[in-house]
Amino acid sequence: MDKLIKDIETTLSFLEKNGHSATVRTTRQLIDRKGHIQALTDLMQTSQVQAGFTKLALLNRLDLTFESLIVHHSDLFDEDTVKRANKRMQKK
Repeated sequence: MDKLIKDIETTLSFLEKNGHSATVRTTRQLIDRKGHIQALTDLMQTSQVQAGFTKLALLNRLDLTFESLIVHHSDLFDEDTVKRANKRMQKK
């Protein structure tokens, strides 16, 4: 879990350094309310692609997307969440 949290912070720091502080602020609020695992799980439950994914894709950093982190840390997430993350990564 510590590695996941570190990876999430890396993603948020990258977005913030690239001028996306509003996205980071909203994401941090969600994490504060729900915790890291549930926040990322909830983000995968929506049908719309999150702004952070789009921004990271434009910056050619899909490796930092929450979808990528979920797949990389799949042992921490339920099967449905991992499938949704994989599906989004394939659509990119």
